Order: sequence, then structure tokens, then C-alpha cells
Amino acid sequence: MFLNALRPSERKSAEDTGKPLRAAFSTTTWPVGQVITDVRVLRFPPTAKPGELDVEVGWFLPGVDRLSVLAADGHEADSRQLLSKVRIRNE
Repeated sequence: MFLNALRPSERKSAEDTGKPLRAAFSTTTWPVGQVITDVRVLRFPPTAKPGELDVEVGWFLPGVDRLSVLAADGHEADSRQLLSKVRIRNE
């Protein structure tokens, strides 16, 4: 799974990528309908410039492209889901 904060140019400013629950949970044993809570943290470098960034989440297989996100009607919508925006500001 990946969680990224992107600048308007689509350049990553922060990311947290890895298996669910820090690899303590395998998606191959994930029963259909079971909900898990997976905490992810976006750490920005101290030199990060102020601005508004998009936060995206999605799934991938190691060594393979990202997996598709399906729309409610079942068609492939994208390879990510935009969640929200975050703002970096000067203190």
C-alpha cells in the first residue's frame, strides 16, 4: 500500500509505503469484508517548502504496477484514490 503527499507538479514530498500493519498482516489471508485499521505517517523534511499538497492512497504489487481503483459501477477509475489536501506552512 502507498500513501503519498504530492505537490501540484505530482512530485512526491512525503510517502509511507509498505505492507498493511507494518507487514504484520498479509493481504493473502485478508477475509472479504474484514476491516483493518492501518496507521500511516507522512514525514516531511525540515526543508519542505510551504504549500498545499494532495494526499493519495493506493495498492501495488512489488515489482508490478499499481492496482486499479474501481468506481462504484465497477469500471477502472484510476490507480490511486485522492483523499484530501494537507498544507505545509512556515511557523
